[in-house]
Amino acid sequence: MRSRGIRLAYAILAVYASLAAFVFLRAMDDLGPLGATDIVHVSGSAPSVPSAETIATIEHVAAQHDVNVVRFVEDLDDPAGARHLFLAVGDPQLASGSWLEDGYPSFSQDVRTSVHPLAERADMDPRGHYFTFGEAAATPVLAQALRAQGYTVETRAYYAPPQIMGWLVTQPLALSALVAALLVVVVVAASVLTNVRGYAVQRLHGVAPGRVLARDLRRALPSLLATLVAVAIADAVLLAVYNGGAQWPAFAAATAILTAAFVLLALGTHALALALAAERPVLEALKGRLPARATGVAVYLVRLPALLVAIAAVVGAGVAGVQLVAQAEASERWAAAGTAVHVLFSPNLSQEEFDALAVPAGEWMLAAEADGEIALAAQEEVVWGQGLPGRHESLLVNNAYLAQQDVRDVEGARIVDLPQDVVTVLVPSRYADAAASIADDVRTWTDGVSRGVQGVEIRTRVLAPGQELFTYGGASRPNQPPLLRDAVAVVVNGGSGVLDPDTYTSLATGQGVVVDDAETARAGLTSVGAQEIAMAFRPVALDAAQERAALVNDTRLHVFNAVVALAVLLATSVAVAQVSTRKNAQAIFARSISGWGFVRTHRGLLGAELVLALAVVAWSAWSTVVGLTATVRPGGAATSSQALVVLGPWQPVLLAGVVAASLAALAAALSVLGRRLVRTRSSEA
Repeated sequence: MRSRGIRLAYAILAVYASLAAFVFLRAMDDLGPLGATDIVHVSGSAPSVPSAETIATIEHVAAQHDVNVVRFVEDLDDPAGARHLFLAVGDPQLASGSWLEDGYPSFSQDVRTSVHPLAERADMDPRGHYFTFGEAAATPVLAQALRAQGYTVETRAYYAPPQIMGWLVTQPLALSALVAALLVVVVVAASVLTNVRGYAVQRLHGVAPGRVLARDLRRALPSLLATLVAVAIADAVLLAVYNGGAQWPAFAAATAILTAAFVLLALGTHALALALAAERPVLEALKGRLPARATGVAVYLVRLPALLVAIAAVVGAGVAGVQLVAQAEASERWAAAGTAVHVLFSPNLSQEEFDALAVPAGEWMLAAEADGEIALAAQEEVVWGQGLPGRHESLLVNNAYLAQQDVRDVEGARIVDLPQDVVTVLVPSRYADAAASIADDVRTWTDGVSRGVQGVEIRTRVLAPGQELFTYGGASRPNQPPLLRDAVAVVVNGGSGVLDPDTYTSLATGQGVVVDDAETARAGLTSVGAQEIAMAFRPVALDAAQERAALVNDTRLHVFNAVVALAVLLATSVAVAQVSTRKNAQAIFARSISGWGFVRTHRGLLGAELVLALAVVAWSAWSTVVGLTATVRPGGAATSSQALVVLGPWQPVLLAGVVAASLAALAAALSVLGRRLVRTRSSEA
């Protein structure tokens, strides 16, 4: 047979495996050092021994058991762009044993990595994440030694499949893998089934099915090997340019695993397609006829997943595009944020330690707010009742926030310097008629949050139409834009007594508190002895720039997924048309020469496809309406209907476009194939 389609399929899988391995390793390298054996998480109560003793214990275990142990620490001032590895060398012969002299061979170039001796952490809290390199038998020994010092220790394999799969399903890479898999299936199956006559000739000569498959692969093998070699050379060159060839063994292993998985998929598809082609008697197969029912079932087994994947890919691309646009719209606000930071809190403290530090940290924040050094921007803390039904956004702010952001009332006057002892509710103009009910909801919230302070005065003020509120990037749910439109703002200053120190710290843990700069945050927490509560200070503007770069990359991948997924879906439309035309060739010819119209000739297939399309659009419209009108309860998990609505009212429109394109491709293919059939049969007559 002509192996052009098979060659194309193997070229697709080889290129995709390399791209996927690159994206996967870059993401994994951003999460931690590559090549580790195990992860050891040390947490629990305050240590009962000096930190220097714990570090000495780790170094002793490393030396005794010939392993290297790395403490992973994010940079305090730039946690998203820099990190530190503190290394205890027990086996200099391992690749990680040379990192102190040669540096860490970063696969990803998005994060700067510095390597230091573990002894430099002797005066710091030893709780955190450690990575072991070497024999896995050393990990339990290390864990036991740390438990003996009073720590809580958890261990797991670094490349544990459950954790990797759990992470992968949240990434665009997972969807791209489904798209690539469907593309390989469609290309291989189409290549085999369109050569049904050639296979019939081989069957006529008594060639066994296994030999048929072997012959196909043997014919495609030279070009397959050439493709693999070409891709390998291209990978080596590009990797050398990107990172100097760092971590190439890991990249080669990941590429080989993915390539092997896709090759198995292609071989399985090839074998099943051959079995399908062999179902027809030889004489019928020599005429190019396929087993209509089995082929139709097989096509729809690919078409339905292709439709779901195409919908997911298009929606994903839409979400990524909306996020990118929203990020760009807020660019001036991000730039104006300057040196402002969010405080990232340490996850390694015990609950008792955190509670003990939360009060002094909150006291400092309240004092800093009074000095105008802290802006409050906390989302969805008010539970709305009847005053504001349906899905809605809200933002807790203070006078410092109003001084930094241009917030105006319905008369165009800027809102600044509101009374300290009054809670002011800024109501969007579209909800002005419900201002009294909204104020009642806020009163219920203040009475529930306040400890010992009741009956705080509540005032309302109507915002200008279209007023936007900047969140400083502290999103309370996935895919949330940095600018909230028509959101309720509740101005709560420290002087009102509504927010006590513990509550203020709780708001800060959700990135609802913005400090003027990292030095102010560091000095302030140190002044009250609460410096251990902070893990890092994340610059708002820098974080936005890095998030935008990540969004650009994600958007490109999502758009690529959508284009390829739509191509696969349209290919299945053509396949359905081919199967239907071959199955009903005689009837189509008779109806055409009898003057039947296109829709009447193909009414069965078109009707079934239309029902499927309408079902998809109706489900999307229904779920969108339910999701948009459902009440959001702060702190609670989103309902399934809310989770499904990620593009608002445009989501059903987008899905309608996908199914319309699929139907149009089917109709066009039926029209072309039908005319070709009539023309061929007429010339034969």
